[in-house]
Amino acid sequence: MSRSSLLCSCSFDVGVRCLVIACISAIMSDKPDITEVTTFDKTKLKKTETQEKNTLPTKETIEQEKAK
Repeated sequence: MSRSSLLCSCSFDVGVRCLVIACISAIMSDKPDITEVTTFDKTKLKKTETQEKNTLPTKETIEQEKAK
């Protein structure tokens, strides 16, 4: 159902129609809603330490494997 057919089938006054159009436009917007990102509080994050689990072999290790 298109926006125009949705609005034409309503018997609301002009003010309510404008509000409905604004709400539908906000919902169907192509732009992402970034309000949560802009209000995010980084101080509430827990500190973690990153541990590298799968390291790449060194050049020496590769040369040793090639020599075998």
